[in-house]
Amino acid sequence: MGPNTGFRADVNQGQQNGAFNRHERVDFAAISDGTSNVIAASERITTDQGGAPGSQEELSRVRNGAGVKNQWANPRAWARGGPPAITEQDALNWAIGGAAITSINGNRVGDKWFHGEPGRTAFNTLLTPNSEFPNVSFHCSGCHYDGGGMIGARSKHTGGVHTLMCDGAVRFISENIDWTTYQALGGRNGGTEIGDF
Repeated sequence: MGPNTGFRADVNQGQQNGAFNRHERVDFAAISDGTSNVIAASERITTDQGGAPGSQEELSRVRNGAGVKNQWANPRAWARGGPPAITEQDALNWAIGGAAITSINGNRVGDKWFHGEPGRTAFNTLLTPNSEFPNVSFHCSGCHYDGGGMIGARSKHTGGVHTLMCDGAVRFISENIDWTTYQALGGRNGGTEIGDF
């Protein structure tokens, strides 16, 4: 989904800047950053009610984080032009808030791979690969799979995840990747020069 909160109804088309978005087909012409510089897909942990505390399986389970979102996520608080850009500090604050949540909203992440929803198969780049923070929805309880939030790419590999780029190449992205670089890889039209990663 890219470096945004996902397929929320209040995230407009201009802010849905990943290789996939909610209502609009993205073709290669729309990937102005170059297909070798934009993430198409990545590994996700499939979980079914399980995982030891702190494991990637357990962190993959979606927390109900409706109370985590701040004024950034509240469209009524936006001035004209939409919300400000998400900063690394915003993402960290949301992640810390998500880590404090004990109620699990979504257990079976990845069990319906044909649903292109955040809590099922789609992910955004707000959490770096194999993040130490849990997946968290900013949506209401019971509607976590179609709402926005922070849904990370996760794997059982030590050190990172295998990622498919839009040019068809598969890259291993380190869990220690710089957050800003990862956001640039998630977006298709940011105009950021990425370099080696």
